[in-house]
Amino acid sequence: MLAHPSCERQWQTLTRSLILPIFIFALLSPLPVSAQTALTILHTSEHRGTIQPIDHGVFTGQGGVERRASLIKQVRKEVEHLLVVDSGGLLMGTAISSVYKGEADIATMNVMGYDAVAVGNHDFDFGTRHLKSLHKAAVFPFLCSNVRPLEPDTCARYVIKTLGTLRIGLIALIGRRSYRDTFNRAVVREVEFQDPIAVAKKTAEELRDRVDLLVAITHQDTEEDLALAKEVPALDVIIGGHTEGFEGLVLPGATAPAEGRVELTGAGPVFVKTHRQGRTLGRLDLVIHDKTIMVAEARNLPVTSTVPSDQEIAKLVQEYAKKLDKKTNAIIGEALQSDAPTPGAR
Repeated sequence: MLAHPSCERQWQTLTRSLILPIFIFALLSPLPVSAQTALTILHTSEHRGTIQPIDHGVFTGQGGVERRASLIKQVRKEVEHLLVVDSGGLLMGTAISSVYKGEADIATMNVMGYDAVAVGNHDFDFGTRHLKSLHKAAVFPFLCSNVRPLEPDTCARYVIKTLGTLRIGLIALIGRRSYRDTFNRAVVREVEFQDPIAVAKKTAEELRDRVDLLVAITHQDTEEDLALAKEVPALDVIIGGHTEGFEGLVLPGATAPAEGRVELTGAGPVFVKTHRQGRTLGRLDLVIHDKTIMVAEARNLPVTSTVPSDQEIAKLVQEYAKKLDKKTNAIIGEALQSDAPTPGAR
């Protein structure tokens, strides 16, 4: 099927806008290029099973992994160092995700090349053993630093990712406000909850000398992220999730986001959070020198009908959709008819 000319023009415009930050960073950063490392982080939040575009409500038509995959592929062609992460909340929300209990979600994320996923509160909904089985199916690590399942090998406390010469430490935190009320009650007995700020401080101390960049992927309220930024300045980046996102990034010591290219002067993490249900793909571009972020820019890339579908992901989604249709339309029995009068009928 050929793309509509207007959609094609919009996709070309979007493609050019994806490339622009690379040239801006190279031209405007005051340090010699040889002393810098550019890193792009793509991030998603509260996927909630939205493999296909949202089909109801005010966000109808937005999202879908076929379009998301196209954006990720495009950015992957443009940058040398790319990290792709999700802040948790993968499961439930749609029929495909609920029926297949995350199997389809993980399959598409494998193809898209995710590097890590932070485990969220509802990712425990089917129990820790099921979460462990999803982790085994994934080609990327599941992270849970402060909610530790008693079932071994369910998720990792942290991971160190190497991109070129850049070593990136990744941790994952679930906020105190989410525990216990939003957890499956049975799962509460299967995990140990630890204070996220205390764990972040301890893990940062453990990893700081081993990495060039320390990133916390969180599943908590924005107010909790701001408290984390204040209490743990050893972090470099906080990638939020769980609640609604915002445009731009929050600088160290600030409470409101700033948009555009920002030069950093103080210690402490930059904080970003993209919108939920895959409606946008968060993009954070960084210039790093001597384990310090010198320049940062964040924005949300819209995942709409103007973005073409990735054919490999489209085929995978169609396979799951067909299986779901067959499963939900299967005849499980027939009502028996009888000439005998119903008891009590008049």
